[in-house]
Amino acid sequence: MTGSNESMDLESVLARYENGALLPRQEISHLLTRYGERLGIDSLQLDEAGTAGLCIDGRINVALAHLPQFAGLVIMLEMTDLAVSDPLLRKRLLQANLDWSRTAGGSFAAIPGQCQVVLLRLIHLVDDDLDRIDHELAMLVEFVGELNDELETEALVGESRPGTDGLAIGLIRA
Repeated sequence: MTGSNESMDLESVLARYENGALLPRQEISHLLTRYGERLGIDSLQLDEAGTAGLCIDGRINVALAHLPQFAGLVIMLEMTDLAVSDPLLRKRLLQANLDWSRTAGGSFAAIPGQCQVVLLRLIHLVDDDLDRIDHELAMLVEFVGELNDELETEALVGESRPGTDGLAIGLIRA
């Protein structure tokens, strides 16, 4: 019978993935409050629109969003202003979406009506896994931090470093 219960649990989890948000907004909000406490942030919680924001190391703006049509939490990390002001760079970032291994599993997007380029990634959540949020967010923050540094260095020097295929992470060159 144990195998049967495990099978039912797996089927239940898969059904929850198929049917949208695995955790209701109230549970996601509670999870973010607990995550904020872990980080030493007293007020990390979802607003009425289902979003919360934080700034990492005073450098990287992060928005967290619960969208009921998705099974989890969407993380949006703001890219350097250079990604907005340089059309060739913006094109290279959007071309990088063709290969998730080059984007840390996320997707670059230009936000319509705003001068902003972000890296988006959905974290699937089945339960209140603070460690998963911590791991995913840390990995994405490190990736975006390194990429922003590379883009700013490239802009200062006026060219990419030899052998980097345009950027250290190997984004597609135009």
